[in-house]
Order: sequence, then C-alpha cells, then structure tokens
Amino acid sequence: LNKSEDGTYYILNRVNNTASGEISIPESYNGKPIATIGAFAFSYCPGVTTVNIPGTVTDISAQAFYRAEGVQEINISEGLKRIGDDAFSGCYNLKKLTLPEGILDIGSYILRDTQIYNDRSNWEGNVFYLGNYLIDTELRTGTSAVVKDGTTVIASNAFAYWSNLKSITLPDSLTRIGDFAFT
Repeated sequence: LNKSEDGTYYILNRVNNTASGEISIPESYNGKPIATIGAFAFSYCPGVTTVNIPGTVTDISAQAFYRAEGVQEINISEGLKRIGDDAFSGCYNLKKLTLPEGILDIGSYILRDTQIYNDRSNWEGNVFYLGNYLIDTELRTGTSAVVKDGTTVIASNAFAYWSNLKSITLPDSLTRIGDFAFT
C-alpha cells in the first residue's frame, strides 16, 4: 500500500503474486480508506480466484487485473466511480463481475480476453453490455446504431473504428460518453 500524494487515502499498488484463493480488500488501513487499486496491482497473480472490493474503492486503474489468469469472480461494492483501460483484460477465467450503479467513467477494452466477454450470451447483437454500461461493440458495419434505454455510460473506444457510422440514437438515461468512443 502507498499513501496518496495528499495523504488522505491509500493505493493498493501490488498484491504478492503468490497470493491465492479469495481476497477481500479491507476498507481502510491506518484509519484511512483504501480508495484506489493501482495499475497492475493483481497482474500475474495466478492463484487468486475471487476478489471482493469494498465501497471505499472509487478507482480501478488501467490494467489493475491484467492477466490475473486465475481470477474467476470480482465483486465490487457501491462507490466505484472509474475503471481504467484494460482493467480486467487477460483475466481469461473471469466469468462473474458485479459492477455497481454509479460508475461515471469506463476505460476502453476493460474485459477483452475474459470468459464474460467471449460468452456470446452476454452480447446483444454486436453490442456488449454489462448492466447499464455499454462496454464494447464488434462487427462495426452498417450506418446506424441504437444504444438501449437504461444505458448510463458508454465506455471509451466502444464505437471506435466504425467508419461507416453516420447516426446513433442515444437514450435519455445516458450520463457519460467515454473518451474517443466514436473515433
């Protein structure tokens, strides 16, 4: 754990790569909240199978779980506001991820190369939703798209490289469109 620059919270920077089984991140350390899971914190931890993230964590950094190949389940409590690029990418065995309401920013390709992403039953046509969040699209053909009602966030790069896209219908529920969502 490292203290934030202003000293008001802690950042979980690295989990020992020999850790195994279920890990529950504590809410606090030395009286201060653990608010961020840092880049590569769980990367290459093959023995970790389940991670429970408390409501004090507001930020999961880019590639925080990158190639944590043993992780099968991640449970995130209410309070999370941001998920960085590729946060869970390469967690090949990840089949359950609970995302709370209230996330404001979702990076690009957060679930590539996971069981969740590769399971076609999690896709609606060529669009991958997880709860109220539009995570990614594929087969970027056609000239129009419709984002389903209830969607609150479109992840960064979700519609990237859809060169023929001329129009898109967005729901009133939408509160955030990620960076470069339509580039």
